[in-house]
Amino acid sequence: MCAGTVRPRTHAAFESASKLAAYAPKKFATDFTGGIPRELVKKSWLAATVRSGVFVVEGTTDGTRRYIWNEPLDTDDQIITGELRSPAGQVMCVLMGRSDAANDNSIFLGVSQNSTAIARAHGNGEQTTVLAQSTRGGVDGERWRLKVTGNLFEGQVESGGTWVTEISHVDSGETPIGPNNRYVGVEVFRNFFVNSGGWDSWSAQDQIGDQL
Repeated sequence: MCAGTVRPRTHAAFESASKLAAYAPKKFATDFTGGIPRELVKKSWLAATVRSGVFVVEGTTDGTRRYIWNEPLDTDDQIITGELRSPAGQVMCVLMGRSDAANDNSIFLGVSQNSTAIARAHGNGEQTTVLAQSTRGGVDGERWRLKVTGNLFEGQVESGGTWVTEISHVDSGETPIGPNNRYVGVEVFRNFFVNSGGWDSWSAQDQIGDQL
């Protein structure tokens, strides 16, 4: 699937995905075949790149490479999905949801070779508060997703065609929510001279039922 946006026939911003039951969900997706799509906007100082169709770290400087789609989803309930490639050590590849337009605050699922975490980014997107952790790491070729339903945040992996929850967190209301916090994104890291893996594909959509 090439980069693109599917727009629903909606007339207003809604707080709950259940109110959009009669509409198609808004959906963004890319397989990075043509590079980083212009709709993914860089929000970090450092840039990512695409090699062999995989979104990965560019350069040799430690730090984050953060990108968000240039328009928000319609609901607070979201599903963000990616196909993991070459995870490394403890350096995480990230799927982002519930971001503001500046990408100062967001909720994310991080997956490395050795662990998985759900965390909240804040402080211009550069500080992290870990909300839940697991020693279950990711494997090359696995599909992972961040599923956000109200205050429930889930990190899920596809297994035999079924989505299995590996890690979850029930938020106490500290994560911003509402129309200004519906952007979604993707992120890779370099830390102590080690690159995270990458994402072979990425997609995000409003959660109406259990798509993707």
